[in-house]
Amino acid sequence: MNRKLKADIAAKFCIAEEFIEAYFARQSISDAERSESWEAFSGGLNASQLLYIDFAMSCVLRARSVADLIFEVAPHLGVGAAYLDVGCGYGGFVREFAARGFCATGVELQEHLAAFSKANCVDLANARIIQGNFLEMDAALLGSFDVITCNDVIEHVSDPAMVMSSMARMLRPGGVLFMEIPNRDCIEAVIQDGHFQIFGLTNLERSAASRFASQMKGIHDYLQEMGELYEMGFYLSELQKSGLDVQVLERHKVGGMESMSALLARLSYAFQVWDEVNSHLCDAHMRNLMRQRHAQYQADLWRDLAGAYVGSNVREFSLKYLNTFWSVVAKKS
Repeated sequence: MNRKLKADIAAKFCIAEEFIEAYFARQSISDAERSESWEAFSGGLNASQLLYIDFAMSCVLRARSVADLIFEVAPHLGVGAAYLDVGCGYGGFVREFAARGFCATGVELQEHLAAFSKANCVDLANARIIQGNFLEMDAALLGSFDVITCNDVIEHVSDPAMVMSSMARMLRPGGVLFMEIPNRDCIEAVIQDGHFQIFGLTNLERSAASRFASQMKGIHDYLQEMGELYEMGFYLSELQKSGLDVQVLERHKVGGMESMSALLARLSYAFQVWDEVNSHLCDAHMRNLMRQRHAQYQADLWRDLAGAYVGSNVREFSLKYLNTFWSVVAKKS
């Protein structure tokens, strides 16, 4: 990898050079040898490549905004507080909280991602990365924590209720649990989901989504990568059962009520393209199922939109259809 490119990315995204080198080596990105700056390198990527590489490189910057938010809702927390990131991925959140003086721990199931996290935190003595299955770990050995985060992870686990219950038990009194959860019903998610960029995928339950992804794009590991996607009420109910006070923040809105005409037009066009151009990739059963699910989604959307215009449930409508992620803050009083 070009030394100047590595230094430029590290400075731009506030990440460790060891992480950059490890990530690019695994991805086998040839252009990394020729480019000397992030701008030159990223300009040569296609949309799909840029999506994934930028997501990896920006892991600390995403963590920074979350850390700022947590300090706002829990100003009593500071240097020496205990922090846990469940599903730490590229290690950006562990790195950021450790840099702020927390005793930071990350847990990651996948071995190669745990290696990335370790590389990203190699220069921080107060950061530790544990590779393994969070649900199989001894909570007493992990310890208790003042802050726990679980970002874009809960949709990948087989038992989200158990994960949320375990995190709630590990949270100390006065502590904060922060989660970012993909919203399957967001109009943008239906147009193109955030994981595989497939129209209508989030309208299907897990087993049907796996078959659809396989037929549309030849994706055969959906069941290994993804759990079931639930409505917001499921997650809030599970956290409340564990005795946490919960609020949902709108940090990822795709627009307001004034944007509905444009969003509805894009949704209609996306379905038309799938139906007329791409539906032949699916078998007859899947084509019929997709058309039925899309018709039901549209009916629900129009019903809820009418209710938002004439009633007082605009925020409820916005949370369901206009937020790509739900940002959930749960406190243990």
